[in-house]
Amino acid sequence: MSMSLTYIKNGNVITRYGLIKGGSILISDERIAAIVKGEIPVQADIVIDADSKLILPGAIDVHPHIDDPNFFEGREDFETGTRSAIVGGVTSMVEMPTWNPVLEKSVIENKIDRGKRMSYIDFKLHAGNVREILDESVVNDLKKLGVMSYKTFTCDPYLCTDYVIHENFRKYADSGIIFMFHAENNEILNGVKKEFDDKKMKSARYHHLTRPSIAEVEAVNRILLL
Repeated sequence: MSMSLTYIKNGNVITRYGLIKGGSILISDERIAAIVKGEIPVQADIVIDADSKLILPGAIDVHPHIDDPNFFEGREDFETGTRSAIVGGVTSMVEMPTWNPVLEKSVIENKIDRGKRMSYIDFKLHAGNVREILDESVVNDLKKLGVMSYKTFTCDPYLCTDYVIHENFRKYADSGIIFMFHAENNEILNGVKKEFDDKKMKSARYHHLTRPSIAEVEAVNRILLL
């Protein structure tokens, strides 16, 4: 099988070490093979003259909510979400569960199928939202499909108890999977929200005030302790 070469020249390349003016990038089979100052003597399948424009890596979005057909109802999907993403320079994503659970092999397979048909960018999937101790067979099935991360909430509407969080940590400590958290103290949130509701202060302008920083600080520290 022959390699596919893409050559981008005459650009200002942004790297972790700084800016390379008049730089070139050689891409072999969708992987960067070389970044140099000046031109590269190569015959490529695709040659792009960047014309002194900035060249920087595509962004990776690890928290987009775009695929939940039973919830979004035509408002968003892989096509619309990733088309918008690529226009903004996002070239890869890990799609996040929204309302309906994404914790079964069949659900993941359906999402992968929709993504392969509709996505304009590379994608992976998060599982979630975790509310019970995970079944080992499910974890193994999802691993085979490339799913290694599980969204978990410490507050409503997907509250996961401390016991379940602790048991999942203990059970899967050496499994390689990752638990990600929306970390806020549920009782603090509910109490502060009730104060604002009782005062008829329900405008969106008060939203941030109903989620005080102490709610997040406490939940993060509790997760770390567990």
